[in-house]
Parts: sequence; structure tokens; C-alpha cells
Amino acid sequence: MPAQTRSAALAAGLATAPSSHAPQTHKSPLLSLPPELRNAIYRFATVGANELIIDPQQLILAPPEPGLLSVCKQIRKEASGLYYRENLFLFSVRDFDASLYVLWCSASKLRKQCHQRFLTSGSNNWSNLLAWLEAYYHKRCRSVGGGAPSVPHHLFQIVKDLGHKQGMSWECVAGNLEHFHQALKVSKGSWQ
Repeated sequence: MPAQTRSAALAAGLATAPSSHAPQTHKSPLLSLPPELRNAIYRFATVGANELIIDPQQLILAPPEPGLLSVCKQIRKEASGLYYRENLFLFSVRDFDASLYVLWCSASKLRKQCHQRFLTSGSNNWSNLLAWLEAYYHKRCRSVGGGAPSVPHHLFQIVKDLGHKQGMSWECVAGNLEHFHQALKVSKGSWQ
């Protein structure tokens, strides 16, 4: 359509075909649905019946997210909350090396708040556990959580009580933890 004709059509309030230079915008049919329907679709596409197992031995940086979260910014914003809130993430942590888990949590506030469980295996590596405790102290990740009481569970509780509740510096908390480390080495002998 010549420019003169297009101007006349626009002045008359008639729709015209977009010019090849004008940006094209497409409204997604999914985004046209009511929020309740979109959430049902998001839930169907992102929430599984089983735990999502995250094994650092099989990952380079982080587990892949559902493809739906990569479609566009609006869908990612709407669907990622369901994905992270309604799935259970099971982290395999060997020798208490939780560095990948801490990195994974650092990438997103939603990741840090998701439902998590840990499968720990390997040796009782104090240095790795201390690094995890420090990340927890600085609120970059979560603790080993509930379940059966264990040495790490109690140590995370100490960090929570001394650091988070009483405001003790990490250096002071780490000094207190070292006393527990020495006691563990004497009593169990398996703590490096």
C-alpha cells in the first residue's frame, strides 16, 4: 500500500496491513487464556509426581529446567513459581560437598526456597561441611533440613541459633563449631 493511501486509511480509522518495517507483535494463545487455566497448564507442564533428583556428578552447572520456562519472560515469571514451589528437589551430596547446591541456590530466590531433601554419602569431610555451614550462615542456601537427627542437622541448628538468632559473627560461630569438630574427631574418629 503506498504511503499516501496508508495515511488516508489511518486517518479514517481503518486497519491496514503492517509495513514490512514495523515491528511485529504476536500475542500468544496461551497468554490469552485466563490465569486459572494458564496455571493449570503450567502445573501440568512443570510439576512432577516424583522427586527431581539433582546429582552433582552428572551436572556441569545446574539441572535443566522444563522447556516451558524458556518460552518467554512472562511465561517464565508465571510458571517458575509453580515449578520451584510444588516440586521436591532431592540433592545428592557426596562428602558434604554442597558447592553445586549452593551455586544452584544462588541463581534464584525461588530455588533457595524450594522444597529440598538431601541424600548424603561418602566421607565425613569437615572442610566441605564447614563451607556448607558458612553458606547457610550467609543465607546463600538452606540447611540439611529435618528428618532423622544427625551430626550435620545439629551443626546447622547451632549456626541458626548462634548466627541467625543471636547475631554472632561467622568467625565466632566457626570457632564454636571447631570445638564440636574436635569432639567428633575424638568420639567418632571418622571426621576429617
